[in-house]
Amino acid sequence: VAFAWAQCIVKSFWVALPSGAPPVVPPQQRPPETWDQQLTMEINVACLASEFVGTALLTFTVGCTVVPGTYPGETQNPFAVLGIAAVLTVIVYMFGPVSGGAVNPAVTLACHMTKFGPSRSKAAQYIVVQLLGGALGGLSYWLIFGRAFNLAPGLTIHWAAALTVEFLFTFLLCLVVLNAATRFRGPPNEFYGLAIGFVILAGGYSAGWISGAVFNPAVALGVDLASFGGGFGWCLAYWVAELAGGVAAAFLHKFLRPEEEDRPVPADRTIHKLVCEALGSFFLVLVAVLNLAAYPRPSPAAALSIAAALLVVIYALGDISGGHFNPAVSLAVLLSCPPDGPRSEFRKSSFGTPTGFGQYIAAQLVGGVGGACIAVIIAAKAPVLAPQNWVSVAIAELVFTFLLCFVVLSVCTSKSSPQNFTGFAVAFAVLVGITASGNFGGGALNPAVAIGIDVAQAVFSMKFGASLGYTFFELLGAVAAAGAMFLLKPAEFVKSLPS
Repeated sequence: VAFAWAQCIVKSFWVALPSGAPPVVPPQQRPPETWDQQLTMEINVACLASEFVGTALLTFTVGCTVVPGTYPGETQNPFAVLGIAAVLTVIVYMFGPVSGGAVNPAVTLACHMTKFGPSRSKAAQYIVVQLLGGALGGLSYWLIFGRAFNLAPGLTIHWAAALTVEFLFTFLLCLVVLNAATRFRGPPNEFYGLAIGFVILAGGYSAGWISGAVFNPAVALGVDLASFGGGFGWCLAYWVAELAGGVAAAFLHKFLRPEEEDRPVPADRTIHKLVCEALGSFFLVLVAVLNLAAYPRPSPAAALSIAAALLVVIYALGDISGGHFNPAVSLAVLLSCPPDGPRSEFRKSSFGTPTGFGQYIAAQLVGGVGGACIAVIIAAKAPVLAPQNWVSVAIAELVFTFLLCFVVLSVCTSKSSPQNFTGFAVAFAVLVGITASGNFGGGALNPAVAIGIDVAQAVFSMKFGASLGYTFFELLGAVAAAGAMFLLKPAEFVKSLPS
């Protein structure tokens, strides 16, 4: 049915059907000067049909996973967000070689604003079929269940808070797409679909209770149409926030990656690196606080959501700044990468000098405190950084921060490590630490997270200080990780003999 609808819609655009199958070319490998030519060669009908079917499938999955838990007495599916993230990942890998796999008007708008993005007419066609696909997906799940859930801010949530999280996470989604999937000057990668899907994991569990975690104007339309009998109109407000997020992501992408706009790259990229470190720390702490402050109880998947947030910012921004987003990680890099040693390349590609190290720490703390404060304003409450037992917390923070830093040093600063999946290794280290120690007050593993939560907590309770203990043991874990590199991987510090 979806393909039949797609054919009718595409014919309305008077698109000819050329013969022959298109070559399968990942979007990030396409030559920039032939974007529109490629769309013509690769059968416009296939591109528009892919966007239509992909958006319909995404919206249909949203409804089928969420609706069964919306009536009183029904249990919400704890894996609903995971299912939605999975289908988005599948759609990106499935339709990416055909149409780019945007399935989101905000993403399409962000791509259009870049130098080598689709033209205005192509972007307009994409947005139209995406909205129609979202509408079909919404009506389809309504036909199955005979009911739907309303698109609206959550209970006790002000409309401004709901639109703020829609803006922020749509901005993050579009930023990940632009940096991981559509770069023409960057090396090809295999992780772009997973990075895009993991944005939904990060935002779905942390912001779902606030706005519904839509992050897509087409899905917003489909959900609002499905619940038309109970009220309609919130999708228009969501559109404004989501499209604004796409525009903001495009402008930041232009600033951070001048090479993608055919502009000269400055020799000193310190400001770019500091912006990346601050922004990554901001989203990491924002996701952490929103999960912990969730109504009526903290998110059961907080560890997965926080790890997903770290993964997506590593893949979106890590190749610019090194992807630290953590003062403990920066300290471990400083200690284990001597400036004149064989491992100095990674240090030089991030902060370089001790002065740069101090700038990194400042940017991470500013981003972390900013993310915590914004999250507290949105949630109207702050999580409490109160360890049940300082001995337990001290051991857990030291051990699992050591694990995190040692993983970073092993897989990110070594030339022999896999390049495509380093973000997963680092994110899984955080997932392990939070899952193992979060129940008794541990699991920060990051001074920017601990200090950010403590500052936000001080706004409500006027109590501050617990983060200093967390920070001490986290930095101690970083020192231990640097020492372990010298002890366990001595070959990493041996200079190659001259030929």
